[in-house]
Amino acid sequence: MPAFRDIDVPAGGSLHDALTELALEIVDRVIPLQSDASRAMHEIRVELWLDSGRIIAFPSKIPFSRRIDVAGCVVNSTDIESAIRAIDESELTDDGYDTALAPI
Repeated sequence: MPAFRDIDVPAGGSLHDALTELALEIVDRVIPLQSDASRAMHEIRVELWLDSGRIIAFPSKIPFSRRIDVAGCVVNSTDIESAIRAIDESELTDDGYDTALAPI
């Protein structure tokens, strides 16, 4: 079973600090755990799931065909989730939507 660690960022919290913690978590825990696993990794994959306020990092192979991770890390940001919800509920054009996403 994968061992994912959640790093929660409260409203108004520092996303910078959470991403620093994510990077340390990848180096100190995830890479060693994956190195001990029977499935080799080639890269750390980072996915942005903005609608749920999540930034997910996990080991991956190239080419990516299926998940091989035994560990990973998830940053959960209520600020990102709220900002995306507000943009989604707006009446923006496609270009306006893209422009609104840029600062996030």
